[in-house]
Amino acid sequence: MATCTGDYNGHLLVIDSLSKLRRIQQYLIMISMMDGYHVTVIDGTDDVKEGDWRYHDNRSLTFSEWGGLEPVTGYADNEDCLALDPGYDFKMNDVLCDDPHPFICENTLY
Repeated sequence: MATCTGDYNGHLLVIDSLSKLRRIQQYLIMISMMDGYHVTVIDGTDDVKEGDWRYHDNRSLTFSEWGGLEPVTGYADNEDCLALDPGYDFKMNDVLCDDPHPFICENTLY
């Protein structure tokens, strides 16, 4: 299975502003018209402490726009990964990390 660090020399996409979220939502809507609607994993996890969402570099999440009543805490299977969910207009949702989902990577350009 592909990973951002192993295959693309980067990390999962950090969404830290409303403008970045809107650009990614527009992109996901556009590709969904061709390929179908998919939950898409981005950077963020609360696997260390439930409800304490962190980026890959351990910084606290600085921006969130959750869909519906998300995030769910105390789910039996621990939904610890952050994703954009088409069921919530590509707003944020917590999902099971072991489920196979598409993901978006980003790299730092020097």
